Amino acid sequence: METLNETKNILITITFLSVIMISNVAESQDIATLVSFSHTENQPDNNQTIEVEWSKSANEGTYYYAAFSKDNVFVFADEDYEYDPSEPDEVPDHVITPVSKFSHEIHESSQTFTTDGAYYFNIVIDDDGDYGETKSIGPFIIDTNAPSPVNVEGITSTTNNSIELTMEPSDADQICILLNTTNQETCNWQTIPESRTLISPTLSTGNNQIHVLFKDMAGNMN
Repeated sequence: METLNETKNILITITFLSVIMISNVAESQDIATLVSFSHTENQPDNNQTIEVEWSKSANEGTYYYAAFSKDNVFVFADEDYEYDPSEPDEVPDHVITPVSKFSHEIHESSQTFTTDGAYYFNIVIDDDGDYGETKSIGPFIIDTNAPSPVNVEGITSTTNNSIELTMEPSDADQICILLNTTNQETCNWQTIPESRTLISPTLSTGNNQIHVLFKDMAGNMN
């Protein structure tokens, strides 16, 4: 009886270890981490070069396939589609070609875009034609348009030492009000309130010139 119990214990242990080994092999086919230090997801930015980095999960002899896409993610392989490296241009329209092929030693990529929009980065491990799970990051919103239209309204004559200013554009979120100067280095940027009204700096006796600069969330100024 003791011999039989020992045999059962050995068989159970071997079976358990086999499950662990199979699980580890499967995990090695997927990207562990994917990040960008140049952009923040869902945050408008006027930086037109997107830089991404990923963990080096691929083993020697395997490759990465990677591509940026616009407006939607791109999956290299699913039940309806599988990317064919022999036809690198045969990809959905929202994929930005060419699709890149990297060795397992590469762990970063970047691309510069001349058109504003929402971009994603998509990457997969290819192990001799066996694709892992596609990893995507984004959207990274590139916005290079200055706030517009630009308009500031306020009274032009007063006996008070300040006036109320009503401002546009509606797509700006910060404002700099300069009094009797155009030196942007002296700007004290402040958040535009929902009311779109602010009080001017303290006016001096006589003529005063008020200059207003707008900045949006992407960092664009008018």
